[in-house]
Amino acid sequence: MLYFNYETIGFPLVFEWGDLVFSWKLDQNGENPVEIGRDFQGVLLEPSDLVNVYNAISDSIELVDRRIRNLLEDPIPETTILDGSRFELSQFFEVFTEDQIDGLTQRLSLFTNALNEKISDITSNVDAGLFFDKSNPQHPVIIGNKPLWEEIRNKPSEYSPISHNHSITQVSGLQTALDTKINTSQKGVSLGVASLDASGKIPASQIPVFDPALQIVNTISERNALNPTANLPVYVKDASSDPTVLTGGAFYLWEVATSSWIKLSEMESMDIIQSWENITEKPFTFAPSAHGHGIDEISGLQTALDSKRALGNIPGNEITQDANHRLVTDSEKTLWNNTIHNAGDLNGSVSFAGFNANRTYKARLTGNTAFTEISGGVEGNVYVMVFTQDATGGRTITLPSNIKIPTGETSDLGANKKSILTMYCDGAEYLGSWKKGW
Repeated sequence: MLYFNYETIGFPLVFEWGDLVFSWKLDQNGENPVEIGRDFQGVLLEPSDLVNVYNAISDSIELVDRRIRNLLEDPIPETTILDGSRFELSQFFEVFTEDQIDGLTQRLSLFTNALNEKISDITSNVDAGLFFDKSNPQHPVIIGNKPLWEEIRNKPSEYSPISHNHSITQVSGLQTALDTKINTSQKGVSLGVASLDASGKIPASQIPVFDPALQIVNTISERNALNPTANLPVYVKDASSDPTVLTGGAFYLWEVATSSWIKLSEMESMDIIQSWENITEKPFTFAPSAHGHGIDEISGLQTALDSKRALGNIPGNEITQDANHRLVTDSEKTLWNNTIHNAGDLNGSVSFAGFNANRTYKARLTGNTAFTEISGGVEGNVYVMVFTQDATGGRTITLPSNIKIPTGETSDLGANKKSILTMYCDGAEYLGSWKKGW
């Protein structure tokens, strides 16, 4: 805390420290003193007071400088602001003595030291919010003033910013963001941006009216830009961007079922007249004359023929057989058809093992005949042997031991007579009986 006042002529007096227990300051009306609980008496030096002190010192030094310059000049006019009552140099010297100058210098030094200490006290506490540049102690400068909210005096009880507006250009990026949006007037209307109904479909009222009649456009790009809602024929004047069209226009049909364009025809296939001479690979005569081609002139024909079989009977080994489908051998056909085995003329020693191929056997006896073997039958089958005597007759037949004949039965020995031996095969033996008289 510092206490100071001014002379009548504006020159500062000494700054003094108070030594009372309590200090004071005037109330808000500037009338009654208020104790502030400090260790000396005086006025509380606020930051604004520091500025006033600095300005007062600067003004006083300027006054001293001006008075010294006036000592070297003529007497001061009576109207001078430096001293309204002294205008003679001698009078000026009476007031401005060397002692006074020494005293002023001492007082200024005392004030400067006190001011530096005060500034040091203030800046040593960061919470005070004041920051000073003290590189020149004679001219300290406030370079920062950041008081705490609770230290600000006379602030309003509530903080409410004044209602105000900003233009679009004052909001960074707002115009760019707006440019990417559509107008609300285009939402849910024909030729605008469609919305969806409760079923997830575009309402019919928002679908542009499209005439399903023939459309005529200039290019394929214009065709693709159409949005048909029904099957639609379209003629493209220049369809050359279609890789299947060499030049000129083409007719297309939009098929809703497949959502695709189908080419119906193209003008180059409709209005180009070809002469017979310009047609390549044509036959020499028209209609073509009868002619032939070799197998090698038909692609793939030889390979196809190689996979076929020749005409004629199909060998059994080329037919697939299974449990329910099988081929019949010639011997099986002979047996099933009961084809007769004709042994021709017999006499002497004879062997027959062919009942597996023939169930009927016949022979003409031209002499006495003895069978050393009769076999080949299958159990359960019946076999027949027919013998005819020649014109001489009396030819006897001797059978092997596996042929069992009832006692007393014999063949007919008469000339040209026939005898039939019927036998049942029961496995290894044949049970037979003779019939004769023919």
